[in-house]
Amino acid sequence: TTLQKIYLLGQCLKNNKFMTDQIAQIYVNGTGEFEFIPLVGNHIVLAGNANNLQEKTDKLGIFYQRSITINDWNIYKSINIKFKDQVICSKN
Repeated sequence: TTLQKIYLLGQCLKNNKFMTDQIAQIYVNGTGEFEFIPLVGNHIVLAGNANNLQEKTDKLGIFYQRSITINDWNIYKSINIKFKDQVICSKN
């Protein structure tokens, strides 16, 4: 169920201190896919379905820590982590 998927996602985020501090809201859209609203930046994170949640949240954390500088937080409209081994960004 959707509630079970949200619980699993919460556990993935709880196990990653950086991501726990970064994600402010979790939204389930009309197609049942997860979207994250971060505390910093004006973008949304498109996480897709509940498959491979740990891999997706780990990948996002690595992207944030290695690729975004202090001046880059507001240049993206969306960050898509739905796909294996990819982070796809759309600029504003």
